[in-house]
Amino acid sequence: MTINSYLVGNEVQLNASFTNSSGALVDPTTITVQIQDPSGNLSSYAASKTSVGVYYYTYTPSLTGAYFYVFTGSGAVVAAAQGQFNVLPQSIV
Repeated sequence: MTINSYLVGNEVQLNASFTNSSGALVDPTTITVQIQDPSGNLSSYAASKTSVGVYYYTYTPSLTGAYFYVFTGSGAVVAAAQGQFNVLPQSIV
């Protein structure tokens, strides 16, 4: 897994796809996104749908460090997709 890095204050688009056992994209009834910031605070958000089975959430981090996130689907499809990204301080060169 590649862990991407972003500058603090810049938008980060998080993405997730949900498939059935045959590999076809499917929609859960509800999707939530939980993000844990570097200080350990956990926040929940509603994801937006791009197309069948494909969802995203745009997040603007305010702290530097490691962030963890999970998209959780429930209802018609029960599944989760998780990831991590790092946030770096802005610097002037």
